[in-house]
Amino acid sequence: MKDRFIVKVQVSLTTTTPVSQVLIYNEDHSIMQQFDASDELVRRVGSRMKRYMWAHLDRYDRLHLDEDAPTQEW
Repeated sequence: MKDRFIVKVQVSLTTTTPVSQVLIYNEDHSIMQQFDASDELVRRVGSRMKRYMWAHLDRYDRLHLDEDAPTQEW
């Protein structure tokens, strides 16, 4: 496993698609992904609609979300 880093996970408040979207990015935006929000991810983010989480990339550069991280100022 590569080093862990903090990402911001945001569920969209409005969208033009039938399914809510989620945006995940790190502080310098060198990692940024947007995709359909799964029910599990929406539950993990909760009512705040935004959460900071520890994450890592696997050997195939796929992003994996780990546990909650402290709130960040970015």
